[in-house]
Amino acid sequence: MDKLHPSRIEITNFGRIGSATLALGDTCLQMIVGPCGAGKTTILTALAACVSGKRACPAIPLKKGESEGSIKLTLSHGLQDRYEVIRAWKTGDDDKVHEYFHVYEIAEGGRKAVAKPQTFLNDMLTTASFSPTEFLKADDAARLKMMLAAIGKIEDYNTNRAERKAVYDGRTETNRQVESLKQQIQQAPDPAPSEDLDPIGDTEVQQQLAETQAQNEARRQAEEGVEASKRQIEEATRNIAAWQERAAAAEAQRLELAGRLEKMPPAVDPAELARKLTQIHEHNVRVKQQQAARELSHKIANQQQVAIGATAKIEALDRALEAIIETSSIGKHVPGLTVKQGACFLNDIPLEDAGGREKRTVSTLVGMASNPDLRTMRIDEADGIDDEGLNHFAELAREHEFMLFLAGVRLDNETVPSAAVFRLEDGAIVETKPAVADGEAGMEVASPSAVWGRSGDKTVVAVQADATPASSTKPNFVDSL
Repeated sequence: MDKLHPSRIEITNFGRIGSATLALGDTCLQMIVGPCGAGKTTILTALAACVSGKRACPAIPLKKGESEGSIKLTLSHGLQDRYEVIRAWKTGDDDKVHEYFHVYEIAEGGRKAVAKPQTFLNDMLTTASFSPTEFLKADDAARLKMMLAAIGKIEDYNTNRAERKAVYDGRTETNRQVESLKQQIQQAPDPAPSEDLDPIGDTEVQQQLAETQAQNEARRQAEEGVEASKRQIEEATRNIAAWQERAAAAEAQRLELAGRLEKMPPAVDPAELARKLTQIHEHNVRVKQQQAARELSHKIANQQQVAIGATAKIEALDRALEAIIETSSIGKHVPGLTVKQGACFLNDIPLEDAGGREKRTVSTLVGMASNPDLRTMRIDEADGIDDEGLNHFAELAREHEFMLFLAGVRLDNETVPSAAVFRLEDGAIVETKPAVADGEAGMEVASPSAVWGRSGDKTVVAVQADATPASSTKPNFVDSL
């Protein structure tokens, strides 16, 4: 397909614009100038809306108070008109705004309608809103998104970033769990890292302790009985006469208890068994602590492997986007530009560290590579670009046969003679300043609607008066479709 560019745009009742016609010719740099609210952005939006349709068109396209409006765009190769794009809107009886859209191919025998017109335009134009200056101001993530959007891969970007975020969030949660497990180990560390502890059974010692305690209790009771008998004997002795029989009985009881006591094993100190049992308990606590610490260490190792896998997945997703850029028209036609780990590099140097001219070249070539057939690009809020930058943009546009639209409040072509100027006020073109040929400057002050174009090798300016409302002097454009 031939390389095309806009050569003429006619706007009626769109946004802030009532009626405006811009005959663009083949001038590479077009300056749209005017105060805030004059309609500069509307002109650029009209261009984008006409070719891109709903994705670039405002929700309410018609100018306030109007029931119908239209945009007519002529696309040319050099000075030869090739296509005519018409997008119009009309408020129906149902009070809803209806859109009418056609693309015509212009040939020597007349014009013929293009089948599937939006698909035809989409194949030529990936984006009508790529801005080199916005690309330079953006961070690396935004630049990557802009480049993928410029080559029609925004869905790939969204899918990739959504998957990357899910993996990243999963890795973050895994690392959080690892830190939590590490804190648990710090609170209960492995008591014997260099050896493996096994639990010790304490049933036998507990049984021995219980028997010893029972034995000692029996002995204690016997000893208390002996002492009680002694006391009884002593009491009976003080009153032998009265308690002789009782003393005899007590003596017999004492002898009996003494005999039983002699048959009992000696008293055993339970402290040694209690100490042994305490040692067993302490050992088993250490065993459990070691088991818990090693289980936590195992979990940490597993989670760290999960995090390593997530990192590899994130890197693979990043490389997938880098591959899309590398194999796209941007990778093929922007020399030295690469994307590594989500950052833009120019000849292996971070793009941020490149010179101003190199940055402008890269950002402009990125936009140009995304639209190789319909060769147009816009730069909003261009007042911040100095004369060197404006002339550089003009140079790039001429070199690559592109048409750049710049919008600003104070733009002028005195220092950029290769640019054309359209000055707006209150939604109307009030002044045009064509590109200067051979260093000759010229200015024409026009009524609220003016057009300019080329006739042979000379630039001409045509003035159109529009004091009479368009609806009374022009046929119904929407109905004529």
